[in-house]
Amino acid sequence: MKELLSEEFASKLERLAKEKAEEYKNAKPFPHIYFDNFLPVEAAEAALREFPEPKQLKWQSFENENEVKLAFDAVEKLPAADRDVLYFLNSRPMLQFLETLCLSNTKLTDAAVPALSKLKDLETIHLVGTGLTADGVKKLQEALPGLEIKSDVN
Repeated sequence: MKELLSEEFASKLERLAKEKAEEYKNAKPFPHIYFDNFLPVEAAEAALREFPEPKQLKWQSFENENEVKLAFDAVEKLPAADRDVLYFLNSRPMLQFLETLCLSNTKLTDAAVPALSKLKDLETIHLVGTGLTADGVKKLQEALPGLEIKSDVN
């Protein structure tokens, strides 16, 4: 877990998001991207080694024309290495990575402010290179005073 939440890995994620944002946005037929070796090797190998087999847990099974999968919602019963990866995927550094990858340099405008204002748990948002005006950023900040907004408008 230590390597997942390190400053070094957070910096790597920030660089990666900035480098790959255009590739993500321009992918066809819809925005998407994949990353080889995204997680630190040690964390990924530990999670794979400890990941439970289908018969080891009481999985919920979905099997229909749209999906064939197993689901499990008792994260506290998963092995520590798997919980660590799940925790990381919901952590602030990961959310910042996704915000930078997905929102920066988009056509997001002031029209999005009412919808963004409803995201009361949002802590940080990256709006560099968007169509938001200074007035839109100000209105968002007023609606969510605790929100850290990274923007290129004043």
